[in-house]
Amino acid sequence: GQSNMAGRGTVGEQDKKAHPRVFVLNRRNRWTPAVAPLHFDKPAMVGVGPGLTFGKILAEADPNVTIGLIPCAVGGSPISAWKPHAYYKPVNVYPYDDAIARCRIATQRGILKGVLWHHGESDCNATDGPLYARRLTEVISQFRRDLEVPNLLFVAGTFVDAYVARVAESKLVIDAIKTVAKADDNVLWVSGAGLP
Repeated sequence: GQSNMAGRGTVGEQDKKAHPRVFVLNRRNRWTPAVAPLHFDKPAMVGVGPGLTFGKILAEADPNVTIGLIPCAVGGSPISAWKPHAYYKPVNVYPYDDAIARCRIATQRGILKGVLWHHGESDCNATDGPLYARRLTEVISQFRRDLEVPNLLFVAGTFVDAYVARVAESKLVIDAIKTVAKADDNVLWVSGAGLP
């Protein structure tokens, strides 16, 4: 995803408290207790995102599991940067290739259950918005092929109301996410409506 997934929210005291069964694959590809910020795409900007709370909720729902989070989001990256060998110059990374490499490292110690995808602001324009459904379907298919998990779950978040009110083309991306989810039982979407 982009910055919404990486997290740009202010880190509070509760975000610095580790859960005993929630870990993060850090920048050096080592498992450490998960605390905010999880991501490292833009160190001067990273903060709270949805990943840590998601992990803690999953851990609390089942006391027999340990959750491993694999941060891979790159703020500002368009969906065109999320394909094999695509280079994203603003932060000198290969978003897709890096994500696949980190997932492969993580699966040496566990099972990959799904992808949280909060993305799309860079594609909210008249040129890229209409192509988002096709491109997202391609990204999902590529992840499933390369990770050899044919039914890999994707959970995609949509934008908050304030962003939708400011950027009319955001509706193109929201509609695209809904379309992809409707066509694939292993893709779910979560609405950002009503959130600040």
